[in-house]
Amino acid sequence: MFPIVTEHLIPPFDLYATSQSLTLYSSALWPCIVLLVLSTALMGLFTALALFAAFVLLRKGLRRPPVFILFVVVVVMYASAALHWATLLFNVIGYYDVAQAYAAQLKCQCTTDEAVPIVAISPGTPSCSLSGFGLPGAAHGLAVCAPTIILTLNVVLGDAIVWWRVWVIWPRSLVVRGACVILLAATLGSGIIDSMDSCPKAAFSALVVSNLTDIPAGSFYQSDLFGLATSILSLANNMVATILIGCKAW
Repeated sequence: MFPIVTEHLIPPFDLYATSQSLTLYSSALWPCIVLLVLSTALMGLFTALALFAAFVLLRKGLRRPPVFILFVVVVVMYASAALHWATLLFNVIGYYDVAQAYAAQLKCQCTTDEAVPIVAISPGTPSCSLSGFGLPGAAHGLAVCAPTIILTLNVVLGDAIVWWRVWVIWPRSLVVRGACVILLAATLGSGIIDSMDSCPKAAFSALVVSNLTDIPAGSFYQSDLFGLATSILSLANNMVATILIGCKAW
């Protein structure tokens, strides 16, 4: 999903291809930096709010089930936000490392006899190719898989909170309970399947530049039937819950 590499750059090793790749990854680096800075600021605000909420809930005592559940929700949502921030950091490091690698290769090509070696004269890897840079496969796997998993977690938690409000004002309705369980279970199930689709085994293996731009189907619920189903089911959760609350208020 993002260019975090662990193996050498691949042919062609000509100046044009290298300079184009350098421009591409350098241009992509700045939006990632801006996103990381904004996320860091929001993460600081969220940290303050989470600490305040945790303090209030701890003062009320965690022996009461509603208070304990709210405390767990706060902890889980904060943990997911922290993990998402970590993936953004990995993305910035990955883009920067690849851009640096291409810059070093371009400099090498301009100062050696491999200035325009579209076809390698001698067998083996040209001396201007680089190896051993980038983040390991585990970090790349985290950057690919974590965002969709976090999205699924937050979608289900958000829908569950909405249904909790409905449950409070419809405490004895079996129809409401049935709709709640069915819709939440369907949303969770489709979200899990989509998360699995967006997290191929190859994400955790060593990657080369040629397949770094390949975004797995299902990432952020895109290009995947179960991702579309999760989005529709989440919308259905909120619509049904809002209608039920409105009926009670009316």
